[in-house]
Amino acid sequence: MSESKTYGWVGLARKAGKLVAGDALCEDALARRKAWMIIVAADAGPNTRERFSLLCEKAGVELVLFGTKAELGQRLGRDAYAVAAVLNRSFAGQIRKSMDVGMEDGNKSHGGDIVE
Repeated sequence: MSESKTYGWVGLARKAGKLVAGDALCEDALARRKAWMIIVAADAGPNTRERFSLLCEKAGVELVLFGTKAELGQRLGRDAYAVAAVLNRSFAGQIRKSMDVGMEDGNKSHGGDIVE
């Protein structure tokens, strides 16, 4: 249930224009200090995960692993996306909250996790 809530918030953020997807747009959002959260698909390549982990650490932005490239892409209207940036503090908070609810219930099937 929390997975669908999380994807619901991701989709809502996209519709509101508060989420961008794709490596270049996410890097730009981090560089311009517009990103509040970076979502990286759990099956993204190790280079992508490492690059965004370093960029997020440098920018002081939360990075979470969530879902798969295919699922994230489907929810955002493309075949696949490995990374997305949430550009709004409230949406980032709601996405984090929806992930935390699943973790509190002992349901870790959604694949959401914080990368440090």
